[in-house]
Amino acid sequence: MSNAGPAEILQSFAALVDEAFTAPRGVKPAIAGDPARAVDLLTAGQMGGLAVVVFYEGDTAAGDDHWDPRVLATVRAVVLRRQGLGAGARGAEVLELAGELRRALSGAGLAGVLGGVAYQGMAPVQTAEGRMLEGYSLKFGVLYADQVRE
Repeated sequence: MSNAGPAEILQSFAALVDEAFTAPRGVKPAIAGDPARAVDLLTAGQMGGLAVVVFYEGDTAAGDDHWDPRVLATVRAVVLRRQGLGAGARGAEVLELAGELRRALSGAGLAGVLGGVAYQGMAPVQTAEGRMLEGYSLKFGVLYADQVRE
């Protein structure tokens, strides 16, 4: 396995989300270059439509040895029903979709990582002002070997 960087890991994760979850639903996942951009992508688009946004939340060193190139990254996949007329009348649809997304990604192989995708939890989505939105943010961990200088 070759070493990867955060951008490559995010691209691989987005491809997995697309193949395993969004493509069968006729939706394309949006890739946010940073967590702040994720909010913009979630709220843009067709009202009442389904949105899935992925982003790289951060990482930590996987070992105590400063020579160890392994990195434990946290990536997120957010599934959201954009607000609009009648958008809230679907009962538990978004929760069901979040469960399907979790099942589709948990343990899946991912290009460039050591092992599979590890599910780490789910939380509701809300605005910076605290207003709850119709969606869930799913957190996943991936272990990979970071690019090193030669």
